[in-house]
Amino acid sequence: MPLFGSEAQQVVQEANACLVGAFVQKISAPTPREVFLELRVPGQSWLLLLSADTKTGRLALARQRPAAPKQPQSLQQALRKHLLGAKLVEARAQAGVWLLWQTKERRLWLGAHWKQGYVALGEEGGRWLHFSSQPEGGLKVGMPCGLPPFEEDVRASRLLVAPGAPLGALQAAATLLEGAAKAQEEAAALKPLKAQLLRLQKTMAKVQAEAERLPQVEQLQAEAEALAQNMGKLKRGAGTVSLEAFRADGTVERRELKLNPAKTPREEMEARFHQARRLRRGMGIAKARFAQLQAEAEALRQQIERGVPPLAEAKARQVPPSPRGKPAQSLPYRAYVSAAGQPIWVGRGAQHNEALSFQLAKPWHLWLHARGQSGAHVLLPLGRSEEVKPETLLDAAHLAWHFSNGRGEPVGEVSYVEARYLRRPKGKAGAVLLTQEKTFRLRVEEARLDRLLSRPVLPDQDSNLGHGG
Repeated sequence: MPLFGSEAQQVVQEANACLVGAFVQKISAPTPREVFLELRVPGQSWLLLLSADTKTGRLALARQRPAAPKQPQSLQQALRKHLLGAKLVEARAQAGVWLLWQTKERRLWLGAHWKQGYVALGEEGGRWLHFSSQPEGGLKVGMPCGLPPFEEDVRASRLLVAPGAPLGALQAAATLLEGAAKAQEEAAALKPLKAQLLRLQKTMAKVQAEAERLPQVEQLQAEAEALAQNMGKLKRGAGTVSLEAFRADGTVERRELKLNPAKTPREEMEARFHQARRLRRGMGIAKARFAQLQAEAEALRQQIERGVPPLAEAKARQVPPSPRGKPAQSLPYRAYVSAAGQPIWVGRGAQHNEALSFQLAKPWHLWLHARGQSGAHVLLPLGRSEEVKPETLLDAAHLAWHFSNGRGEPVGEVSYVEARYLRRPKGKAGAVLLTQEKTFRLRVEEARLDRLLSRPVLPDQDSNLGHGG
């Protein structure tokens, strides 16, 4: 917040005691709410800041004048026209700070209204000449000039002034508000981290639910086993069945099952076994992912507690031009990197998908694609006999889903297989026939996707990665 009323009175009293009689040598207004005045008396000069910022409004000494804006503010032009060479006559604290100046022809008020956030210039006993922004209440240029009413503030001053320090209150005002401005900047810098932590916590809740699907797995397994035990008694077309199933402890239980009349009993059984296996695999991936998310969340919490602002996002680097002015030959993929440092290659289009899958891919590389969607082929260029880490697989799956028609959907399915099991069908570029593939359900994590997309790798750096035998 701006200076308290009691603090404004302090700096005004000091200005009246030490700065009255000083002349304006230079004026700079880099923003509509800030005015820097270079004041001079014989043998000494000061740089004074008058700010109308609604959060950090103040009258204070400034260490240096900021760089001039490319386009001068209209406020700066007005002040230079009317106040250069003027002498300070008086300072007042009324809803901000107001400075009275004497020119050769007249006396002018320059003020900062902290509640409304504007800088104003007007002639004493005359009319308003300029406002940096439109004041409330219909006040306009050309209307009679009058200062806002005085408002008493009983709050204790926060300004720490050393006894006998020259212009100590004006220096203390600068220090106090600089600290407040820095705190605001740090809070703004930490805001993305807090938002990222919130997203992580929401994702952790979803992942934890996936990791705790054992009752659902056991239910599907038991239903599949009940169907297997009664296969000879079942006929196609039934919507519900009541079955007796033997449990592992030798007891018998009766189960009521809903069936799809369009499927055979064997298809119903196999579907349940398949779904149980998928969920069990997903539980393992989810547990590993939950542990990783926990570590990321804890690191974020510690960073927020330390007050360390997040690093600025690095700009995506471009491929440098090749020698002799010839354009560099682009590779058929975009390259990204997983959290573990593993390159991930994403095809750029149909022809590029073809080259990536059937020319660059080694038999042991892992190939991914969004199931049931058209989109990019994704390749994990693993080393021979290298096992893919669950987190790396999830990173690659997020890219496969993002670069497909399913982009924007929160949930989807991604298939993966070693490149040795890919086959090229005739007559359609970019199409693939595959066997031995595995499929899992993907829940998109925005934080993970943001991390991947913000870390592209230069093609000339990654083109030789992952080809180790």
